[in-house]
Amino acid sequence: MGFELQVLPTASLVAEAAARRFVAIANDAIRSRGEFVVALSGGSTPRSMSARLAAEPGASNVDWSRVQVLWGDERCVPPDQAASNYRMAREALLDHVPIPAANVHRIRGEDDPGAAATAYEQVIRGVLRTPTGPPRGPSAA
Repeated sequence: MGFELQVLPTASLVAEAAARRFVAIANDAIRSRGEFVVALSGGSTPRSMSARLAAEPGASNVDWSRVQVLWGDERCVPPDQAASNYRMAREALLDHVPIPAANVHRIRGEDDPGAAATAYEQVIRGVLRTPTGPPRGPSAA
Protein backbone atom coordinates (compact mmCIF):
# COMPACT_ATOMS: atom_id res chain seq x y z
CA MET A 1 0.00 0.00 0.00
CA GLY A 2 1.58 3.27 -1.13
CA PHE A 3 1.34 6.53 0.72
CA GLU A 4 0.22 9.82 -0.71
CA LEU A 5 -0.13 13.30 0.68
CA GLN A 6 -3.72 14.43 1.08
CA VAL A 7 -4.71 17.96 2.01
CA LEU A 8 -8.24 18.18 3.34
CA PRO A 9 -10.08 21.41 4.14
CA THR A 10 -11.38 20.53 7.63
CA ALA A 11 -10.36 18.53 10.68
CA SER A 12 -13.61 16.59 10.36
CA LEU A 13 -12.70 15.42 6.87
CA VAL A 14 -9.21 14.48 8.11
CA ALA A 15 -10.78 12.35 10.86
CA GLU A 16 -13.14 10.67 8.38
CA ALA A 17 -10.30 9.91 5.97
CA ALA A 18 -8.11 8.62 8.82
CA ALA A 19 -10.90 6.31 10.03
CA ARG A 20 -11.40 4.90 6.53
CA ARG A 21 -7.63 4.39 6.17
CA PHE A 22 -7.46 2.72 9.63
CA VAL A 23 -10.16 0.22 8.56
CA ALA A 24 -8.45 -0.51 5.23
CA ILE A 25 -4.99 -0.97 6.76
CA ALA A 26 -6.37 -3.04 9.67
CA ASN A 27 -8.19 -5.39 7.32
CA ASP A 28 -5.17 -5.71 5.04
CA ALA A 29 -2.90 -6.54 8.00
CA ILE A 30 -5.38 -9.06 9.40
CA ARG A 31 -5.71 -10.76 6.01
CA SER A 32 -1.97 -10.92 5.43
CA ARG A 33 -0.58 -11.44 8.96
CA GLY A 34 -3.52 -12.48 11.11
CA GLU A 35 -3.40 -9.37 13.30
CA PHE A 36 -3.19 -5.59 13.23
CA VAL A 37 -0.89 -3.81 15.68
CA VAL A 38 -1.58 -0.10 16.02
CA ALA A 39 0.01 2.59 18.20
CA LEU A 40 -2.45 5.31 19.21
CA SER A 41 -1.69 8.84 20.33
CA GLY A 42 -3.68 11.64 21.90
CA GLY A 43 -5.11 14.83 20.49
CA SER A 44 -8.31 16.12 18.95
CA THR A 45 -7.86 14.54 15.50
CA PRO A 46 -7.22 11.04 16.92
CA ARG A 47 -10.24 11.53 19.21
CA SER A 48 -12.46 12.37 16.23
CA MET A 49 -11.07 9.45 14.24
CA SER A 50 -11.67 7.12 17.20
CA ALA A 51 -15.27 8.29 17.55
CA ARG A 52 -15.86 7.52 13.88
CA LEU A 53 -14.32 4.05 14.26
CA ALA A 54 -16.55 3.40 17.30
CA ALA A 55 -19.70 4.20 15.31
CA GLU A 56 -21.11 2.24 12.41
CA PRO A 57 -19.98 1.27 9.89
CA GLY A 58 -16.43 1.47 11.31
CA ALA A 59 -17.10 -0.59 14.42
CA SER A 60 -18.31 -3.64 12.51
CA ASN A 61 -15.82 -3.34 9.64
CA VAL A 62 -12.83 -4.42 11.76
CA ASP A 63 -12.26 -7.78 13.45
CA TRP A 64 -11.36 -6.18 16.79
CA SER A 65 -10.39 -9.56 18.27
CA ARG A 66 -7.33 -9.42 15.98
CA VAL A 67 -6.29 -5.85 16.85
CA GLN A 68 -3.47 -5.16 19.31
CA VAL A 69 -3.47 -1.59 20.65
CA LEU A 70 -0.31 0.14 21.84
CA TRP A 71 0.37 3.80 22.59
CA GLY A 72 2.91 6.05 20.95
CA ASP A 73 2.76 8.48 23.83
CA GLU A 74 1.16 8.99 27.21
CA ARG A 75 1.22 11.64 29.87
CA CYS A 76 2.54 10.90 33.36
CA VAL A 77 -0.94 10.70 34.88
CA PRO A 78 -3.22 7.91 36.10
CA PRO A 79 -5.52 6.34 33.48
CA ASP A 80 -8.63 8.01 34.93
CA GLN A 81 -7.27 11.56 34.56
CA ALA A 82 -8.65 13.81 31.81
CA ALA A 83 -5.13 14.33 30.40
CA SER A 84 -4.57 10.58 29.86
CA ASN A 85 -4.33 9.55 26.21
CA TYR A 86 -5.40 6.06 27.28
CA ARG A 87 -8.56 7.49 28.85
CA MET A 88 -9.38 9.41 25.69
CA ALA A 89 -8.94 6.32 23.51
CA ARG A 90 -10.96 4.18 25.91
CA GLU A 91 -13.84 6.65 26.07
CA ALA A 92 -13.86 7.49 22.35
CA LEU A 93 -13.19 4.02 20.93
CA LEU A 94 -12.23 1.06 23.08
CA ASP A 95 -15.36 1.04 25.27
CA HIS A 96 -17.49 0.89 22.10
CA VAL A 97 -15.90 -1.93 20.10
CA PRO A 98 -15.55 -5.64 20.92
CA ILE A 99 -11.79 -5.59 21.52
CA PRO A 100 -10.54 -8.05 24.16
CA ALA A 101 -9.06 -6.32 27.21
CA ALA A 102 -5.91 -8.45 26.76
CA ASN A 103 -5.34 -6.74 23.38
CA VAL A 104 -5.13 -3.25 24.91
CA HIS A 105 -1.60 -2.49 26.15
CA ARG A 106 -1.53 0.85 27.94
CA ILE A 107 1.46 2.75 29.26
CA ARG A 108 1.27 2.98 33.05
CA GLY A 109 1.41 6.77 33.25
CA GLU A 110 0.81 6.70 36.99
CA ASP A 111 4.13 4.92 37.61
CA ASP A 112 7.60 6.46 37.80
CA PRO A 113 8.30 7.62 34.21
CA GLY A 114 11.61 5.75 33.88
CA ALA A 115 10.20 2.53 35.27
CA ALA A 116 7.06 2.88 33.14
CA ALA A 117 9.16 3.38 29.98
CA THR A 118 11.32 0.34 30.77
CA ALA A 119 8.26 -1.80 31.48
CA TYR A 120 6.49 -0.58 28.35
CA GLU A 121 9.46 -1.48 26.18
CA GLN A 122 8.96 -5.07 27.34
CA VAL A 123 5.23 -4.87 26.56
CA ILE A 124 5.97 -3.61 23.06
CA ARG A 125 8.62 -6.29 22.53
CA GLY A 126 6.12 -8.92 23.64
CA VAL A 127 3.40 -7.73 21.29
CA LEU A 128 5.84 -7.43 18.39
CA ARG A 129 7.57 -10.72 19.30
CA THR A 130 10.99 -9.03 19.36
CA PRO A 131 12.49 -10.06 22.71
CA THR A 132 15.90 -8.46 22.06
CA GLY A 133 17.68 -6.34 19.52
CA PRO A 134 16.21 -4.11 16.85
CA PRO A 135 12.67 -4.66 15.54
CA ARG A 136 12.18 -7.39 12.98
CA GLY A 137 11.77 -6.27 9.38
CA PRO A 138 8.72 -7.16 7.27
CA SER A 139 10.53 -10.17 5.77
CA ALA A 140 10.89 -11.74 9.24
CA ALA A 141 7.15 -11.70 9.94
